[in-house]
Amino acid sequence: MNLTSPSESSSDVKTRKTQSRLLLLVAITILIAGLGGATWSWASTRGDRIVPRVRISGIAVGGMSSFEASKALERAFDERWHQGIRVQLNNKTVSLGTATKLIDYDTRGALAQAEQIGRAGSFSKRLLAPIVVALFGNDIEPVINIEKTALEERITRTLGAEFHESRDARLVIEASDTTSTIRVEPDRTGKHLNIDKLAEALRETASSKENLAIPLEVEETYAAVTSADLTPLIPSAEEWLTHAPFTLSVENIEWKVKRAELADWIRTTTSTKPLTLTLDTPPLATHLRLRTKDLLKPVHNGRIALNEEGKATAFEAPEEGVDVNTEATAKSIIDGWQTGSSTISVILTRIEPKILGDGERLGIHEIIGVGRSMFGGSPANRRKNIALGAKKVGMTLIPPTEEFSMLKTLGTIDGANGWLPELVIKGNKTTPEFGGGLCQVGTTMFRAALASGLPITERRNHSYRVRYYEPAGTDATIYDPAPDFKFKNDLTGWILITTRIQGDNLIFTVWGKKDGRKVEQSTSKVFNVVPAPPKKVIETLDLKPGQEKCSETAHAGADAQFDYTVTYSDGNVVKKTFFSRYKPWQAVCLKGVEKLTQPVDGVDETGVNNPNL
Repeated sequence: MNLTSPSESSSDVKTRKTQSRLLLLVAITILIAGLGGATWSWASTRGDRIVPRVRISGIAVGGMSSFEASKALERAFDERWHQGIRVQLNNKTVSLGTATKLIDYDTRGALAQAEQIGRAGSFSKRLLAPIVVALFGNDIEPVINIEKTALEERITRTLGAEFHESRDARLVIEASDTTSTIRVEPDRTGKHLNIDKLAEALRETASSKENLAIPLEVEETYAAVTSADLTPLIPSAEEWLTHAPFTLSVENIEWKVKRAELADWIRTTTSTKPLTLTLDTPPLATHLRLRTKDLLKPVHNGRIALNEEGKATAFEAPEEGVDVNTEATAKSIIDGWQTGSSTISVILTRIEPKILGDGERLGIHEIIGVGRSMFGGSPANRRKNIALGAKKVGMTLIPPTEEFSMLKTLGTIDGANGWLPELVIKGNKTTPEFGGGLCQVGTTMFRAALASGLPITERRNHSYRVRYYEPAGTDATIYDPAPDFKFKNDLTGWILITTRIQGDNLIFTVWGKKDGRKVEQSTSKVFNVVPAPPKKVIETLDLKPGQEKCSETAHAGADAQFDYTVTYSDGNVVKKTFFSRYKPWQAVCLKGVEKLTQPVDGVDETGVNNPNL
């Protein structure tokens, strides 16, 4: 059917349709402009107001100021939760109380978003955003946070009786000196509420805008140890009690363990099944430490401090700790019962200290060797020289690969540097010689280096046996300018030498970090003994006629040697035999005369030839 009039052409129809479309477009444009103008006017003239048709969590806040909106939200949320937070458990609905301090709506953030509508972004965005809101509305969902700690407290306060942890079965032993009772306290299944799941369910409920009761998901937890696991152990526990009383001992301390004390220690293993009996370490440790308190001491860490030049200026020596090794002692007790022992040893353990401060940076952790020598009976000046030598060697730091020189460390041996003279025989006179006693320092360092497994690069024994340096063959003589005593630090870290004098004992300690090397040193063997020659008398005018002054008592000559082996962690083995030959030493005495009748033979009993050194 043709609806156009006969007189109307197709071009006229197209023109009419085009005009209609233009009119519709103009109308829509006018409508949008009107809405935009209205909303723009709202946003422009009422800058403290939220544009109309904005909601937050379903609550209308359009046209309100931030303060008014905040109060409206607060009232609405209170109304939404006026029944409180409700949960369902065992077909019962229980209220946990108000949502205050449990549900936190981020209204501040949501209001900030609402306030930006029509005010933020480009001009077109500011224009179109209110129009979109006016046409379709805008519901802003605030971020919801659940305070899980407070939620758990509410659950505990309201429904705490409904939940409990599982409980393992327990072997209960009650004993006196004459009787005992052993029973099993049964296990219990636990009921556990997953707070994380509850918090998530509460968040979803808050987001849904409905106060619906939340079903609680209760999980059952089961005991790791059941009555069935423990009942078979009752006969074994009765048999263990028969071992009391028994004796525990350590060093010079002994005491009896009674049945009641033993009953308190007996427990069951929990790591593997079937379960077995064991001794519980906490009560056993308390008992053992009380009994051995005089033998125990806490570990004390040391410290090294260096100055700006890298020299050690302070050293706090670490002290090894001593404690009871409870696990080893428990095993010792059980093993002792099996072998029928009535006296069982308590095991002590040594606790290695650390060296803090610069010690950690230098890699100095522990004692790697100690050298000792005795100087009892030394003259006063010799003792003072030994003390000075020990002081100069003490606090010496040696870096990796560096060689230690005793003469370099001691410095110039003269009165200006504090050394005291010792009288020695030179020619037919007694002459003061500085540094008498320094070989005590060299010998002690030699022994410390040996104990540390450090390579000895220069060492010479005395020409004569000296009583201060027994056993023979373990001495090292030094005399300026030669001979010297040297060794090398072949460890990967630094080493520190500390020294101390304890009575008539000189002690040198080498600190560093052990690298697994093992040192073996045989006992010194003395052979080819040669008797001392007759006393030698030298005339002198320095003494009254007939007066005699001797240097030392006579010493026999001999050869001495010991075997020395260092086994390194890589399996490399270095063996060396240290051999020493000592000349026989005759007593040399000066005798006063009025006139010399014998020529002075130039005998020099100093340095390596003088036992006083």
